[in-house]
Amino acid sequence: MPDLIKLLQPCHLDKSSPLPLYVQLRDLLKDLIEREKLQPGDQIPSENQMSTCFDISRMTVRQAIQELVQDELITIKRGEGSFVSST
Repeated sequence: MPDLIKLLQPCHLDKSSPLPLYVQLRDLLKDLIEREKLQPGDQIPSENQMSTCFDISRMTVRQAIQELVQDELITIKRGEGSFVSST
């Protein structure tokens, strides 16, 4: 697994933007997947890690991940974590 926290650290979410934080995070992760910075099978950081990294709630992170699951970009393996889907 690449050091994704380091990959995410230069990124930030704009809390003053009218765009909801979960949408900003979803778009950030989606962009990393589409630009192949995240490869199929890569584990993404945990909800706790991302909530700490971006200073947002776990519910916000969870909502972003759920949208990526619905778009079939992320797969959740219970007890293991969330992974980039192989499409």
